[in-house]
Amino acid sequence: MATYSIEEALERLPAFLQRAAQGEEVIIAGGVGIKASLNALRRTPGPMSPERLAWLDSVRVTPAPAPAPGAPSGPDLVRRMRDEGP
Repeated sequence: MATYSIEEALERLPAFLQRAAQGEEVIIAGGVGIKASLNALRRTPGPMSPERLAWLDSVRVTPAPAPAPGAPSGPDLVRRMRDEGP
């Protein structure tokens, strides 16, 4: 990890970006403390495999079906259970 001033960063930015792309952390400091850190981007995985997509389909949660028309609502059911008692 190397630390450089803002002035150096302005003069040598292309070189610093290249170093960061190669995995080196480049710190830019100025005044009281660190102002920026240049790091390589993390690579994202490629497209999902058919096996991974199948697994996602197998664990996907589906919403509950809508209640039938005229059926009591959840709060109505709870009130009825409360009022009827054990």
